[in-house]
Amino acid sequence: MARLISPSLTGWERPPDALIINDPWGLSLMAGLVLKEVPFLLLMSLAALPQLAPEKRLMLARSLGYSPTIGWLKTVLPSLYPLIRLPVYAVIAYATSVVDMALILGPKLPPR
Repeated sequence: MARLISPSLTGWERPPDALIINDPWGLSLMAGLVLKEVPFLLLMSLAALPQLAPEKRLMLARSLGYSPTIGWLKTVLPSLYPLIRLPVYAVIAYATSVVDMALILGPKLPPR
């Protein structure tokens, strides 16, 4: 993207030195894993929600004076987690055992 607008608009001779790949703290690896696994956990949560009747729980929380977000966190989420516990464990096991993301985005290259 920087090459499309440079050097005429920005004056850059080369792109900025933004350390995205192989950053020392592994922030790009964490962000990549989150982006990769959140859709799976969201789909698992959507599949489990009809079993909980979240509308009734939210109505009860609203009648107690909670905002919709706090009501959801206090009434629906504690009942939802046991239903998605196995998919969460699967995500943890997969993320710790697969090295494809770590090879690309990890803090340093593995030893040869």
